Formats: sequence, C-alpha cells, structure tokens
Amino acid sequence: MKNLGEIIDELSHVDVEAKCQACGAGARLKGRQFTARCSCGQLILVSKSFLAQLKQRFYREQGGRWEPGPPNCGICRDRGFVILTEQRDTRLYDYGYRCLCAAGQARDDLSGWPVVPAQKVSKPLYDQDEIPF
Repeated sequence: MKNLGEIIDELSHVDVEAKCQACGAGARLKGRQFTARCSCGQLILVSKSFLAQLKQRFYREQGGRWEPGPPNCGICRDRGFVILTEQRDTRLYDYGYRCLCAAGQARDDLSGWPVVPAQKVSKPLYDQDEIPF
C-alpha cells in the first residue's frame, strides 16, 4: 500500500476543491497545496490524509481508475507508526511507536519515537479483511 506522500505525488496533477465551513464556498487546492484562502477570508488547512482522500475521490469521479494496493506492513498499514492503548493499573494510556518497516524508516519526523517492541505486536494488529479507514 502506498503512503500518503506517494498518493499525493502520484495525483499531483489533480486539482481539488475544499469546502469552506464558514461560508460554504469552495477553495481550489492545486498540486501538493495544503492551505487555501476562501473568498470570505477564512484560511482552510487540510491534512495529508484528507487531501489524499479528496484527490482520490475527485479522480474517481472524473472517470480515472486508481485503487491502492494491499499494504506492505501488517503492523502499521504503511503509516510508519503505531498507536497502542495500554492499561496501567486503572488508567488507559496511548503510546506511539515507530515501526521497523520501510515506511517507518522513511519518516524523519518520527526519529525521536521509540521502536515498537516485538512482544507488543507478535501478530499483525489488523486482519487483511478489516481495514481501519
């Protein structure tokens, strides 16, 4: 499965429109652009995952065929990191770990994160049939 950066790069020729929640007008996002200013003055910021979803949806609506393949890593689903919830005494805590796969090694923003311990992920976190999108 491709990571978000690869999806955005592959569909960089597709311009999409993000809807302004303040006035309802649309603002055009071109290429790898993550921010746009609406005609009402509102600044619209989109995340990488939302931009990839917009580009994929618009590309499919225009008749293009683009389907992501299965992920290469069954632990992180090619995101490069894993968030695990653990219970300590009576409280739940979320811990973030960097995965050892190629996607985890390619992400420079996770360099300070600990590597996921093998005993915590002795099997893939998700079955092939259930995709947590």
